[in-house]
Amino acid sequence: MKNEEIKADIEGTDLETFMNMMTGVLDRYDVLLEPSGEDENVINTFSTFLQNRTDELMTEIIEYTDIEGDLNTIEFFNTIGNWKLKGENIYMSLEDETAETFYNYANTYIKNILKIYPTIIVDGGNKTDYKSPSVPMHWTKGAQKLSNTHIKDVKNIISKEFSKLYEFYGDVEIKPILIDISNSVITNTIITISQLLPFFSDIRLEAGEPRAKTILDGDIIKRIMKFLLMRALSEYIKITEEYSASETVVEGDSSIMGERLEEDILRGRALQLRQKTSNILKAFISILHTQKSIINISNDEINLKVNKSKEKEKSKITKNLGDLTVEERKVQDIMKNHKIGDWSLGQTRALFVYDEEQYEKERHDLEVDALNEMQVNAIDGVTERTREIYQMDWANEQLEDQRMQSEIGNAILQQGDDDDGPEDF
Repeated sequence: MKNEEIKADIEGTDLETFMNMMTGVLDRYDVLLEPSGEDENVINTFSTFLQNRTDELMTEIIEYTDIEGDLNTIEFFNTIGNWKLKGENIYMSLEDETAETFYNYANTYIKNILKIYPTIIVDGGNKTDYKSPSVPMHWTKGAQKLSNTHIKDVKNIISKEFSKLYEFYGDVEIKPILIDISNSVITNTIITISQLLPFFSDIRLEAGEPRAKTILDGDIIKRIMKFLLMRALSEYIKITEEYSASETVVEGDSSIMGERLEEDILRGRALQLRQKTSNILKAFISILHTQKSIINISNDEINLKVNKSKEKEKSKITKNLGDLTVEERKVQDIMKNHKIGDWSLGQTRALFVYDEEQYEKERHDLEVDALNEMQVNAIDGVTERTREIYQMDWANEQLEDQRMQSEIGNAILQQGDDDDGPEDF
C-alpha cells in the first residue's frame, strides 16, 4: 500500500520511473542476483537510468549555480559517491560497508536539505538560535555536568556547521520557496524512499569463496542515494522556476509602456529570486563538501592516526623528562612510583567516568601543543585533526595577534634606538 501511495504522489515525474524500475528489481523471491539472464538485464537497465538521470541533474545544478569555475567544488560534485574503503571485511565486504556509510551520509543530508535547513532559515533564529545554541539543563548542573569549555566546544561545532545558512535569515523573498520545499509532496516522497530503501549486502555462501552479488548491494545503493541527493537539490530549482514564471505574468489592463516597465520589474525579481536560490544551493553544497571531508576516513587511516597520537604522547613525555635536571627527575620517579601528581590518573574515576576537570586539563594541553607547533610552523597530522574536531580557528587568530604584537614591539624598540642616536645639525 505504501508503494501505491508514493506512486500516486509522483505521477508523471522521474521519481515515478524510478519507482517502477525499483518495483521490477524487488519483484522476485530471492535477493541473490543471477549472473546472467533477465535479472542482470533488469539491474543494468536500472543502473543506466540512475547514472544518466543523476548526470542530468548534476549538470542542471552546476549550470544553475554557476560553479563551473570552482574546480574544488566541481571535483567534489563529480566524486561525491567516491569514498575511502571502510570496515573489516568480516560480516560485509569493504565495498558494502563503505556504501552503508555513504547511505547514512546521503540520507541525513537529504532530510537536512529538504526539511531541516529550510525550517532553520525560515525560523531565522527566533525559536532556535544556532548562532548561539542552547544546551540541555543537565549539561550545566548536577554531578555529571560538562565543563564550561566542553559546552563552548559543542556550541562552536553546532554554530559553525550552520554558519552558511545565517546570511539567508530574514529574507522574505526566499521564504515562500523554502516553505513550499519543506511541505512539498515530492520532498516527503524523496525522504520516504531514502528511509525505506532496502539494502542486501553481498553474501558469502561458502567459506573462502567470493561473495555472491545481490539485487540491492552497496553499488546499487550508492547509485540510488546519489540520484536522490541530486533530486533533492534540483527540487529547489524546480520550485524557484515555478515562482519565477508566475512573477513574469503581466496583467493586461495597463498601457503598452506600462506593461513593458512592469515586465522589466518582474524579470528583475525573477532573476533576483534565481540568484538567491543559487546561493542557497551553493551553501548546501559547501556543507556537504565539508562534512564529507570530515567523515571520509578509512579504518587504516584511523589506526594510523591513533598510533601517531600515541607515539606523539610518548615523545612529549620523554622530552619533558629529558628537560628536567637530575634532581627533578628523581622527584618524578618518586611521584611515578607512588602514583601521585600527573601519574595518578590511572587511580582516578576520570579513567572511566567523565570528569570536567580532566577535560579542561586535556583541552588546555591540546591548545598549548597546537600553538607551540604553529609558532614553529611544524603542525603534524595529529594536531591538524584535533583543530578540525575542536574548531580551533581561534588559534590562527591568537598566533597572528602574537606576531603583530611582536612586530609592534620591535618597531618601538627600533624607534627608541633611533631616538638615542646622535643629533643631526
